[in-house]
Amino acid sequence: MANLFKALSHPVRLQIVDLLSRYGGQVCVCDIEQHFSLSQPTISHHLKILRQAGLLEAEQRGVWVYYHTRPEILAELHRLMADLAAGPAQRPEEVSA
Repeated sequence: MANLFKALSHPVRLQIVDLLSRYGGQVCVCDIEQHFSLSQPTISHHLKILRQAGLLEAEQRGVWVYYHTRPEILAELHRLMADLAAGPAQRPEEVSA
């Protein structure tokens, strides 16, 4: 999980994951680049880090690469964040009647 959080710790990478999760399908790298005022190599670097962390998958189609999020990984992150927000679980002997 630490690698996932590390990959998401950069604002651009977090925005990329948010963008891809909103599309719900595969998105061409050319469409991703349009949302940022960054160079293509910089966007590719961020996408590489997200792929290495397991958050994204990519498919080459001709000269373009299409990206999509891995829903099972995002669901796992969502569950972890919900558990953290709920606070520590109480032990049965700590529960008052």
